[in-house]
Order: sequence, then structure tokens, then C-alpha cells
Amino acid sequence: MAKNEMRDLHVYKRKGIFDSDNKTLLYTVDKRVWSRPQITLSRIDPDSPQKILVGTAAIHPYGTSVKIELASGQKLLFSRSSAYSRVREVQTTRFGTKCWQAQNNWGANWKLLSGKFVVATFVRKIFSFRKDGVLSVVAWIKPELLDQIVLTGLALMRQEQSNSGGSGVASVQPSVIGSCI
Repeated sequence: MAKNEMRDLHVYKRKGIFDSDNKTLLYTVDKRVWSRPQITLSRIDPDSPQKILVGTAAIHPYGTSVKIELASGQKLLFSRSSAYSRVREVQTTRFGTKCWQAQNNWGANWKLLSGKFVVATFVRKIFSFRKDGVLSVVAWIKPELLDQIVLTGLALMRQEQSNSGGSGVASVQPSVIGSCI
């Protein structure tokens, strides 16, 4: 497998997250509007009908923080410098600091950076009723890190939607967070 080969995950609003074949369900997503946590992510176990809890994300309505808690008990610090920042910093104890960065002024397309290396991209389907978008991750990623990328990507999209009044389109201004450059 090539180092830069990407694996596409299809993110649907109600059906869940599917693998690149768009048929194999990988994750279920429980989204809530008024109660916390707003996102609960579970992985589908292919060998049994059981769902395995990955983690939860609680988004502060108009703040700059998201509380992410993994099923392992690990907590991720997910922050931004201002309400309209183009950069979201994710700090983990096992995988270091990663940064989601907007690729355009509308916050529709994002990339996850580890240093200068692109680990994942999220391309939103802004005007779709069924699909949130496509999350592309490097194909060789470890399953534990994939879980974190999916959960932080979903939290990022949810945070963008809450800042834009639900439309999913928010203007973002250039901003820089220390270690994300």
C-alpha cells in the first residue's frame, strides 16, 4: 500500500459511515440536538451484531471547545482560538497534536495535518439532504487513530453547523494556533 494512498469513508446524515465500497457499514452515529453528548460514535463489529462504543463528543454551543471522550477513558482536547478560526487543534496523549484546517473560506472542506503531512480530508456535501460528505484518510492508519479521526471530524462538522445557524456554511477567518503551522 502506497504511503499517500487514501481510503474514502462515506458519511451519511442518518445511515452512518460506510467504507469505500459505500456498502459496508463501519460506524453508527447517534446525533442529538438539545442534549449532551451531541455525538455518540459506535463501531460495527463484523463478527457479531454488537456495536462497540468508540466515544462521545459534547459541543459547547457558542464556545471554542469540544469535549471528546473515548471509550478507553482517554479525553481529547479539541479547541480553536476564536469562533471563526480556520484551525482546530486536537491534542492527544498517544498521537500528539493534530490540526484540522479549513481549505476554503466557507469551512466546507477541511484537512487534518500531522506536522505538514495530510492525514485526512473531509469534503462536505453542503446542499445534500442525505450525505454529510466524504472523509478520506490515509489507508495505512491504525484503527485506534481512525476512530479518533472520525470522531473529531464529526465533531468539527457539528461545531461548524451550530456556528452557522444549522446551514453548515460558515465564513471562517484566517487564524493560527501555535503548533499547527
